[in-house]
Amino acid sequence: MVMKPRLTFGEFESRLSFYANALGHPSRVAIILEIFRNNNLIEGDNLHVEGMTRMQIEKHVSELQRAGYITGRVLGLKRSYSVNRETISDLFALFLKFSSQIKSATEFKNDQ
Repeated sequence: MVMKPRLTFGEFESRLSFYANALGHPSRVAIILEIFRNNNLIEGDNLHVEGMTRMQIEKHVSELQRAGYITGRVLGLKRSYSVNRETISDLFALFLKFSSQIKSATEFKNDQ
């Protein structure tokens, strides 16, 4: 039996891929944008994305909550959602670092 070497990744790679995976569906991006359009607070019943059923929205909201993009609160019988600005800031920082690393690698290759 041939054993393949196990890949290990650092915290940067793991966090970036975790956040990117959670955004890996256009519906999730649309949900985040819809919440922002509503002053970063929306009741679950008012969260509408064209072409999506309530069940589909709830599935995607669940994934976004799992990744920390949005938080939900229960107010009586209703739920409200808001975007977690801390997670968005962390994502911006990770993408900035990622793009900087790509730019540096590209510039290094072009200099040779």
